[in-house]
Amino acid sequence: MGYTDTVDRTAIPSSKVKLMLMTAGAILFVAVGIWLLGLADTQSRYPPAYVKGIAVLTIGFFGLCGVFAFFKLFDGSPGLVLDREGIIDNSSAVAAGRVSWREIRDVQVVSVSGQRFLAFIVTDPEKYLGKGNPISSFFAKMNYRMYGTPVFISAHALRVRFEDLEKQIQDFRNRSSNA
Repeated sequence: MGYTDTVDRTAIPSSKVKLMLMTAGAILFVAVGIWLLGLADTQSRYPPAYVKGIAVLTIGFFGLCGVFAFFKLFDGSPGLVLDREGIIDNSSAVAAGRVSWREIRDVQVVSVSGQRFLAFIVTDPEKYLGKGNPISSFFAKMNYRMYGTPVFISAHALRVRFEDLEKQIQDFRNRSSNA
């Protein structure tokens, strides 16, 4: 399964293979963005400003994704820790950090463009909206506006299957509420 597990704590590492693939994919999209930027003035199908805008957005977004994935490759800390107190999310660029079970009202599966996420409905979303750098804060606010919570976890960069992640979280949550 890829994680270290005890009764009181489960540490799920980041998947180095998935992070390498994310880095390679981001590099590919940045290259496509650069190609579009060079093509913008010579093509006649779309207005050049539109193509340049798409190119800049592609380069910016995937460039940030690539930088995050690259640096995460060398981060030895677990991507996610589950314990009696709650979770420690270090799984993405918009990681929530420590979230206690007392703060989590519900955990829901959300599907976005075919990608499944666990949405943690928290009692005080504002607490997580300003965390981190301006970019992660921006995406946390977007998540909150679109889905009602800033705390999302995906198995995408973790060394665990989504179903196993979901089960582990529910098991720890149930144990903490019965303690």
